[in-house]
Amino acid sequence: PGIYQQILEDGHRTGNHTYSHPNGWKTDTPLYLEDIKKARDLIDSSLFRPPYGRITKRQAKGLEAALQKKEVTVVMWDVLSADFDLSFSPEDCAHIVLRAVSPGSIVVFHDSEKAKRNLQIALPHVLETLSRRGYRFKSL
Repeated sequence: PGIYQQILEDGHRTGNHTYSHPNGWKTDTPLYLEDIKKARDLIDSSLFRPPYGRITKRQAKGLEAALQKKEVTVVMWDVLSADFDLSFSPEDCAHIVLRAVSPGSIVVFHDSEKAKRNLQIALPHVLETLSRRGYRFKSL
């Protein structure tokens, strides 16, 4: 709870990404929406990012009720760093992002044990490089 509160105080926005990261294409809609509700109890947000970028039309129609919001914004991405893939080095991950990014891009890095090594090295390099290129970073 303390880290979450600090994230908000630092001006960042948070979003619901489900509780247990189910693949929408492989999960029955009622179970998928229940997973979103479980995360909603911890994260109050109208932003939602489907795990793996996969959500069915039926699941999408149930988002407002599951999140208890009148308006929900589904946030996808256009650059995936591949930081979760242990066959990639941190340098590979940075290269993937720096080659693919463009103004307005939403880049995915993962805050997980699996991605930790790649994230800790690649993300600072990407942020420094993009800052030098004139990019600015802001909340949605």
